[in-house]
Amino acid sequence: MKIGFIGGANDGIVINAADGLDTYKLEWHYKAEKHCETQPTLGLNGPEYDYYNLLILRKNKEAKLFYVLTTMGKDDIASKIHEYWECSTSVGYDFDD
Repeated sequence: MKIGFIGGANDGIVINAADGLDTYKLEWHYKAEKHCETQPTLGLNGPEYDYYNLLILRKNKEAKLFYVLTTMGKDDIASKIHEYWECSTSVGYDFDD
């Protein structure tokens, strides 16, 4: 099983069982440290983080799990879902007409 990230510091990253993901105990919330390319400014209290929620996203009657940045709106998610759709494993299908 693999789960893709949408937005923030982990945008486009995929985690899976081979990387140590425990598929029996998925975290509903995920905290990822932001990667700064510049030197940290003196006086900062520590690293900054992006926060993600585990969401089920649907497209063409198929459902997949993604970690989505908490500050992203529905329109922002919709604009990225096509780019990252193959980053996650299918977890279900919708057979309703």
